[in-house]
Amino acid sequence: MAGLQCTSGHRKEARERAEKLAQDRIEAFNQAYNALSDRYFVFLSALAQYPHIGVQPPWTEAPNSLSAEDQARRSVLYDMVISLCEEAYLIKERADDIKLHQWPGWEDYIVALLRHDEFRDYLDLGRTDGGYGGFDSRFEAYLIGLIAERKIGTPIAAAA
Repeated sequence: MAGLQCTSGHRKEARERAEKLAQDRIEAFNQAYNALSDRYFVFLSALAQYPHIGVQPPWTEAPNSLSAEDQARRSVLYDMVISLCEEAYLIKERADDIKLHQWPGWEDYIVALLRHDEFRDYLDLGRTDGGYGGFDSRFEAYLIGLIAERKIGTPIAAAA
């Protein structure tokens, strides 16, 4: 009888550990998603300060010319938005609910960004110098594939 109690106790402990691990994964995901949401609102606030830079597709067109200061601002905004998109891509790889219900909107947004020549040029996905791209390699491959699939601009060969 003592052996049965011990086995039952071990099962209960194992079940509790598994439940705790599952809860910790959910909590970590929620924290990551909330952080992404917070960063998105910071990005929107920055866009509101500089609407004339033309970063927010498809509602604004890129201006014909920008001052050096506005070009620097545009670079920062591009860094912010591509970082958000990369993070959303990585989160959706870990969560089916995001993949099914929220990712299609993110992808449409990314496509709208990629339709801007200046944004694609900024990403420098076609570099051949072997330099570090600065993006998760899976995300970079996704962007290159998306550009080819949607026939956006000039096709890009994957970096060597």
